[in-house]
Amino acid sequence: MIFTKFRTLRLFLKMISNVAVVLKFLVILFAITQIQSGHLVEGPNAENQCGVSLSASGLMYNGKVVKRSQWPFLVVLMYTADGKFFCGGTLISRSHVLTAAHCLQEKSQETPLTPSEFVLHLGKYNLSALYERGSITVFPEKIKIHPNWNIHQEKYDSDIALIKIVGNVPLRSNIYPACLWTSALEMKNAPTGTVIGWGATEDQLTTQNQLIPRQIELKIVTNEVCYEDEFMGSLISSRTFCAIGENGSGPCKGDSGGGSYMKDNSKWFIKGIFSSSLFTDEGMCDVERYSIFTDVSKFSNWIAKEMDIETDMTCKLMMGVHLGERNNSDVHYFHIVNQNTSYLPRGIPELFPNVIRYRAYETKLKYIQRSDFSGFQFLTIIIMAKNEIVNIPADTFYDVPGLELLNLHGNQIASFDVDLFIKSPKLVEF
Repeated sequence: MIFTKFRTLRLFLKMISNVAVVLKFLVILFAITQIQSGHLVEGPNAENQCGVSLSASGLMYNGKVVKRSQWPFLVVLMYTADGKFFCGGTLISRSHVLTAAHCLQEKSQETPLTPSEFVLHLGKYNLSALYERGSITVFPEKIKIHPNWNIHQEKYDSDIALIKIVGNVPLRSNIYPACLWTSALEMKNAPTGTVIGWGATEDQLTTQNQLIPRQIELKIVTNEVCYEDEFMGSLISSRTFCAIGENGSGPCKGDSGGGSYMKDNSKWFIKGIFSSSLFTDEGMCDVERYSIFTDVSKFSNWIAKEMDIETDMTCKLMMGVHLGERNNSDVHYFHIVNQNTSYLPRGIPELFPNVIRYRAYETKLKYIQRSDFSGFQFLTIIIMAKNEIVNIPADTFYDVPGLELLNLHGNQIASFDVDLFIKSPKLVEF
């Protein structure tokens, strides 16, 4: 095959004299050869692309077997000590993997796993193969479990964690990141998500089929529908969603941390992270009941901030003049002006705990979250107008009980979470 390509190319070079055209043809041919061979994916836009997948056919529990390289963003988590598979994950950048918090810190487990206790395999297909062509092993540098993950509660809220990989992984046709679902993307009526994993098969025993990934389609339902199941009320939150399969299909043990993926404009997005499901009295996975997923869009700000997509802003102007014996505790107004920043500067509540008015106006601000406002004792006015904020986590203002005025005019917010102001009883202007 390779000989034929180069023989054709030699004839082609004899037929044309335009060097620019020849070079363009060489680049295109080389790129195609790379993708077909599963080698490095190069190009000026490779760093910014995501959600690429081979064509899919209809996991785990009565699921269909997945083709090799079909889902290049799947990640396998294995214990360092014995090499056993324990969870799945999703590659979302060249150096970050998204998984479930309970994969790294189970309920009632006081101490989470450390980076030295597990490894990650990318491009992995058959779990029984010690060495597999196209697969690479990478090591975690640090892990970030969402601060709201509560190991002492039954509820599976904030079951999300981010793993930072040592270095950057090479992008290949079988190793490629998924895109992150955001609230700006609209779901169709009766949406379905594709779930892929290495979990238990229908007999829930270790079989050959369990060693390669399977996939199923799960119908996503609203939380109102999910609450109709009497056991779900204590498990779900406004930051989870429920899904259910047909014909006895559903995620099971071993699928934790894996994703629910949805396609939009030819790209695959991770919409949810498999969190939990119910079991029958016999201890089998109850696929006739709803499965619980962490809603990734509700954590987009946290993910972006932990990934450090852009450097933190250094303030050049702080409104507050110390006179006489006054100090930082006397600063009541904090304004960010003449700056372009994606994030609010960290540590402001610690520096100026008595701020009353916090303003970031026309700064191209993209992300705000709870930690930005936690620690202020008297904060009553927040002005974040004319920025580029798209999504606001439901708990953003939970630590600002005295909030009276909030100005978010001129942003790109598609919708607000129903619980956004549940802890803002004094809010009178919005």
